[in-house]
Amino acid sequence: MGKIALSIVQSVDGFIANQDDSFDFIEGYPSPELKDLSTSDDPYNLEAFFDAYDIVVMGNASYKMGFASDFPNKTIYVVTNQDRPNEGNLHFVKPGQIVKLMLAKKKQDHNIYLYGGGVMLQPFMAADAIDEYIIGTVPIILGKGKALFYELPDAVPLQLSQVDVIGGMTIHIYHRRPQ
Repeated sequence: MGKIALSIVQSVDGFIANQDDSFDFIEGYPSPELKDLSTSDDPYNLEAFFDAYDIVVMGNASYKMGFASDFPNKTIYVVTNQDRPNEGNLHFVKPGQIVKLMLAKKKQDHNIYLYGGGVMLQPFMAADAIDEYIIGTVPIILGKGKALFYELPDAVPLQLSQVDVIGGMTIHIYHRRPQ
């Protein structure tokens, strides 16, 4: 069976972008006292991470910003309310259909990478469909911006599995708690 994972970077106060959708604040500031994996003999390999996923689900805002071009060899599902025909590896899916479709893909042994913020994540979180949360935290407090998580009807209990420092930011890996 495959998995559904979110990997995203946020500010200390939980914002993934400024109010104008820019994210130029995403830069780590390493301290010489920290063991930083990016300077180790075995640094974190972002390319290997992306190679593990064959499907990318992104929100319409991420798609409009051109991020689909970052995944030329992946099947991409764009969550949108617009009626649009599919274009090659791009599939446009309504928010009410995306979770059911991705759970079926997961059962078919596909690994699914969620790329985007709150609007796209909300239905996955409400359905408790995310297996792994990889959340990088940049050392900055923005005070306002685009929130990573929106209000949910119920809590989503997680288990902390790993914490690393990479490039001056912390990376927390969480999994759903065992039932």
